[in-house]
Amino acid sequence: MKHSEKLENLVVVGIEPFSNALATAQERIMSFSTALSFEVEFIARQEYIEQMDFASLHHLPGMIVVNASLALHHIQSEEQRLKTIESVKSLNPAAFVLIEPNVNHFEPDLMKRLKQCFHHFTAFLK
Repeated sequence: MKHSEKLENLVVVGIEPFSNALATAQERIMSFSTALSFEVEFIARQEYIEQMDFASLHHLPGMIVVNASLALHHIQSEEQRLKTIESVKSLNPAAFVLIEPNVNHFEPDLMKRLKQCFHHFTAFLK
């Protein structure tokens, strides 16, 4: 977006498998929208990201920015993670913000998994 252009509307697509978390996200985003100088629309998609049909988002107008915050590590297989990233890429986003912990929650060795989780959460909570 050029500096001379003014944002007129923002469409937020919330993708979350758990209805209570999705409802909370929608409520919080919409509560801030009244103070903004542009329209905000929230599209709630209650589903797992790796099962979502990204083609259903191709109709969205304007610039697409994807924020995937602490989401990919919940996808169990690397193959599904890569497929999800490719699906995001198919949207041709102007930006793709990816925030992920450096931990493998699906490590089969319990001790390795516990060590990874310990290091992740101690660094995260400092």
